[in-house]
Amino acid sequence: MSGVSLFVLLLNPTLNEDGTIQFILERFGPSGMITALLVGVFVALVMNLCNKFSFFKKGSSLPEFIMDWFDFLVPIALILTTGWVLVYPLHFALYWEGVSLSCCLN
Repeated sequence: MSGVSLFVLLLNPTLNEDGTIQFILERFGPSGMITALLVGVFVALVMNLCNKFSFFKKGSSLPEFIMDWFDFLVPIALILTTGWVLVYPLHFALYWEGVSLSCCLN
């Protein structure tokens, strides 16, 4: 779910005046597939690195599902914060728009 959330965040949707969210549909095409691939690799790397770390000791009295829940909050927050920083403050886009290769094929 964090991969899908990061992908939608990187689509850089715009909020209209009437409160609706608008996506540029071209970003779901081939450039969106490349973005989804990169997002998947990034999410897998972060989750794998954070899986080796735990906030709790082995013999903790908390139930296992609560310890797992807290341990997964950190990488998910890191993933979504990284995406937010890239898109909004840094205005980073993974999409190459407005370039046509048809002029080079003649």
